[in-house]
Amino acid sequence: MDLPKQPKILVLSFHDSPTLAYNAITIGADGYTTKNIDKDILIRAIEIIRQGEEYIHPSIKKSYLNLYTKEKDHSLETKQDLLTSQEKRVLHFMCMGATNEEILTKLNITDSTLGKHKTSIKKRIGTKGLIGIVKYALFYKIISKEDIMGL
Repeated sequence: MDLPKQPKILVLSFHDSPTLAYNAITIGADGYTTKNIDKDILIRAIEIIRQGEEYIHPSIKKSYLNLYTKEKDHSLETKQDLLTSQEKRVLHFMCMGATNEEILTKLNITDSTLGKHKTSIKKRIGTKGLIGIVKYALFYKIISKEDIMGL
């Protein structure tokens, strides 16, 4: 039985603070923007979040990324053994651009099991996006820079 999808959360704030954005994303929000944005930008933010990516308002994005990178670099050191060997294999194939069908065939697992592995990987390493997944895989040598340069 498939569980319902989690609702997407976009924080609309009066504050254009990268720290508040980082905290909101850390506790589960999918995006952060200020309330004084254009209607078109708000619609684009919602579309980005619906596609499973994070959205950060452009006015704070650079400061947010600096803060995010600094925090994630420190926290990666404590996450070395979070994944099972099977999750590491799934992670490797994800980073190499394999399709779900290719991963299912290579690992001889069901679609449901693959979905559970992907959800678990993102939850355990604390990321929602592909950048965080690839960064983790590179840091722990699950993939190499040469692997992704060839894509």
